Amino acid sequence: MLEWLFKYPSDVYREAEFMFATGLAPAWWVLIGAVAVALLAASLLRLACLGGRLARWPVSRRLVVFGFQAATLGVILALLAEPTLVVRQLKSGANTVAVLIDDSESMSLDAGGGKSRLALARRLAAGDIVPGVGERSSVALFRFAEGARRIESLDALSADGNRTRLVTSLTEAVTTFNAEALAAVIVLTDGAANADAGDDLGALLAAGVPVHTVGIGPEANTGDVELSAVELPRTVPPGSEVTARLTLRHATAGDVRVRVRDGEAVLAARTVALRADGAVTSVDIAIPSGRPGLRELSFEIEPPPGDPLSRNDVRRRLLDVAERRHRVLHLEGEPRWEYKFLRRAVAEDDVMDIVSWLRTTPRKTYRQGVAGAEELAEGFPDELSKLYAYDVVVLGSLPAAALDDAQHAWLESFVGKRGGGLLALAGRDALADGGWDVAPLAKALPVTLKRGEKPTYRFVEGTAHPAVEGHASPVAALGAGESDGWAGLPRLADYQALGPPKPGATVLLEWVGEDTVAPLLIEQPYGFGRTAVLASATTWRWRMRTPPDDPRHGLFWRQLLRHLAQAAQQRDRVTVEGGPDALAVRLALRDQRYEPVAEADVRAKVTGPDGAAFEGTLAAGAARGAFEGLWRPGVPGVYRVDVTARAGGGEHLATRFARVGGEAVEYFGATLNRPLLERIAEATGGRYWEPGNVGGIARTVALEGAGVQERRALPLWDAPFFYVLIVLLKCLEWGLRRWWGSI
Repeated sequence: MLEWLFKYPSDVYREAEFMFATGLAPAWWVLIGAVAVALLAASLLRLACLGGRLARWPVSRRLVVFGFQAATLGVILALLAEPTLVVRQLKSGANTVAVLIDDSESMSLDAGGGKSRLALARRLAAGDIVPGVGERSSVALFRFAEGARRIESLDALSADGNRTRLVTSLTEAVTTFNAEALAAVIVLTDGAANADAGDDLGALLAAGVPVHTVGIGPEANTGDVELSAVELPRTVPPGSEVTARLTLRHATAGDVRVRVRDGEAVLAARTVALRADGAVTSVDIAIPSGRPGLRELSFEIEPPPGDPLSRNDVRRRLLDVAERRHRVLHLEGEPRWEYKFLRRAVAEDDVMDIVSWLRTTPRKTYRQGVAGAEELAEGFPDELSKLYAYDVVVLGSLPAAALDDAQHAWLESFVGKRGGGLLALAGRDALADGGWDVAPLAKALPVTLKRGEKPTYRFVEGTAHPAVEGHASPVAALGAGESDGWAGLPRLADYQALGPPKPGATVLLEWVGEDTVAPLLIEQPYGFGRTAVLASATTWRWRMRTPPDDPRHGLFWRQLLRHLAQAAQQRDRVTVEGGPDALAVRLALRDQRYEPVAEADVRAKVTGPDGAAFEGTLAAGAARGAFEGLWRPGVPGVYRVDVTARAGGGEHLATRFARVGGEAVEYFGATLNRPLLERIAEATGGRYWEPGNVGGIARTVALEGAGVQERRALPLWDAPFFYVLIVLLKCLEWGLRRWWGSI
């Protein structure tokens, strides 16, 4: 209706310049208007002087009638001046518009109404877009998935691309037009880009061509439950519990069953309650690492009834079970039972070595588990590099005053910079009672320590059981992963009051007294490492007051220290990421003090599933000490990557494994990614379009294109709006005069 009234659509008015097409200068029109208004005023004055009804009107009514007549006269004069819109639009026949249609597998999915997304894209392209754009410009059709390929007709589309590089495809299409004037790009896609991780819009923006995006498909797949991500440590010791974090994306609430398989063997299974207040649910599941070697695990969702996509219910991950020993440093300020039984528990672990320093008297110390006479000869390590040689530090009942300022700073750096694990135990000289509330380490601990008028450490009995968030942690798995393993454990005989947990902390265990429930074991990530606080020093009761064959005390301590040790960063941090078709290798090279090493010769030997190998060089990255490389092997399978770094006369070696391909990536995240499409359109000067309003895309391209343009005058004198306005003004005048009795 509005377009009929004003003759042209709103986007024409937005882009156009307004002018009068007559040759008369503006001063002449001002003069003509003034004369016409003066004649009109004189006519009304004469009628009033002759008497009659008009003469009896008050001045206000006369002015209203005069205003309507003056407005009508003004509209007529404006039409005589030939109002015109001047627009810049694409010159007919001088430009090309590229139309890209997503031809990946995700476009075979339902778009609603029983039609596929590709069928909807075909209909939109053939019905409105190509014919409309083709009236003024030539049209170049492209199909894209991994890259853009020119096609002659829409019949060449088949929705068989196994991955989508949206930004790469747009850039490829734009750069093919060297000699032709490319006015705009129109892309019809669901935006489910899954292989553009290393690409950005820089090259596309440099072309200066607006990209109009048309979103195809729903923003949520009704009834679908997707295993969108699996986070798993790459390297773990044998015989340990490994925590895998699963992220489930879902459109509805309910319960689903998840399983972890190693071949045909089921390692773990769990029922997950999907949250009703969100579209994403995360869950931790504990699995045994098993024997040394490389294992390929399968994480699966049992498809719920009505799940439209079963191909996004399975993820495969590699687990490298390696014989890497972890070193634990235990610093204790007084002889006590907890020290003795903690050492016994760790001694039964095949991959952990514990080194202890115990102050037996004010002038006498005792070392156990040292590798030589020089280790801990001065008590606390006398060099930072020696402290960094450990993976975990356990602080017992040792006052903060026992260490100097540099050693306190080293402890904080051990966690934050080196990436080690630190466990603080309760005790008479521990935590707040030991003055650790003002030490640099206090900011790394998961609780806020508060010193009171009375000691925070006291002898009081209570039981331990997993907190809500602790049920999924391997630390709390004492009975085949169930909390029932905590039933029947002897009561603890002490508790050290703690301050409130910090925002990023997780309470794994709770202490339950007669009328009190308080945090017992709390942890949090800090920097590259992890810290934890255990607010009791009488877990030895779990060993002394249970049958000799009860394994729970030793199991608890081994799992807790392994949990902290597994989070510890290795000096040379090598990560290998396998994508749909690429292998990304990154190395963070450090010296013994974990300082970045910038000058190094870094090479990678990549061995494929067929035994074929090739070598490449890792280039220096943006950050100091960072090196990276990217290869596209071309053959899916498991790849072995051996990284060698030569720096400062030394050699650093690391081996990692990664899988390339093997997953139907087009079925993960296979919903309309509207934010991405809107961002691309906004950044390039285009617009985002919904399927229902693409009828205006051809006109917008003609007015806002970047190709060869021409100026065009669009007359407005015959726009219905002006004539409707004249009739409306006269009708209102007539109605008022009738109402006032002058007619």
